[in-house]
Amino acid sequence: MAITKVTSNVLSDDSVTYDKLANRYTAQVAVTTSTSIAIDWSAGCVFKLSGALTGTTTITFSNFKLGQCIEIYNLSGDQTVTLSAGGAGTDVFNKVGGDYDGSSTSLLQVVCLQDGGNDEFAYCVNTYASDTTP
Repeated sequence: MAITKVTSNVLSDDSVTYDKLANRYTAQVAVTTSTSIAIDWSAGCVFKLSGALTGTTTITFSNFKLGQCIEIYNLSGDQTVTLSAGGAGTDVFNKVGGDYDGSSTSLLQVVCLQDGGNDEFAYCVNTYASDTTP
C-alpha cells in the first residue's frame, strides 16, 4: 500500500470544506442534564444541556486538544458547578469574567490552553436571552 504525502497544493484555499472537518469542530451534541455530566470534546464543539441543573453538578471533560474551544449552552439552575478534566495530572481552570448566575440561562465557553497531563483551561460564563432586534 502506497502512502501519499499531502502537499500544500492539495490543501490550497477552500480545498478542505466544512463538511470534511472532524466533529470536534462542527457538531452539536445533546447532553442529558444530571449531577455528573461528561463532555467529550472529540464529539462536538457545541453542547446543549437538556434542562436546568437540579443539584451540585460536576462537568468532566475528556479528549480535549490544545487550542480547541467548546460552548455549553442552556446552562441554568441555581446550583454549584465544578469543572474537571478527569486526568491524573493537576488541572487548572482560569476564570475569565464573572461568576455563574444560575437564576438565568447561561453560556459556558471553554478553551484548552494546555493538554497532555497538567491540563489548563480558560473559561467564561455569561447569561443570555433571545433578542429579536437586528
